[in-house]
Amino acid sequence: MNIIWSDKKRNFMGFPWTFTTYTLSEGRLFIESGILVKTEKELRLHRLKEIYFSQTILQRFFRLGNIHIRSDSSLGDFTLKNIFDVKKVKDEISHYANIHRKSRVRNISRIDG
Repeated sequence: MNIIWSDKKRNFMGFPWTFTTYTLSEGRLFIESGILVKTEKELRLHRLKEIYFSQTILQRFFRLGNIHIRSDSSLGDFTLKNIFDVKKVKDEISHYANIHRKSRVRNISRIDG
């Protein structure tokens, strides 16, 4: 698996003192959380429907923000909280989602074709 981006969820001042890790690979976004009981959620990027970010004044001060994602998977809507350099990360997720959507459409057309 080729990891493009990985980071920990951060607290309101930007310190990564939490037990949640976000990882972006070429085709999937993973959210791993927990200390005693580990949970890993996976979103296949071709299922991503909408993505945007928001920042409070305090988050802008610490260069953080929240990435809001809507998907057609069982994960539904969710938020990556307090992400450092939020616009760059949101753009990367969006870029790879578009690549995988186009790739999926080409593969489906070949099968139908």
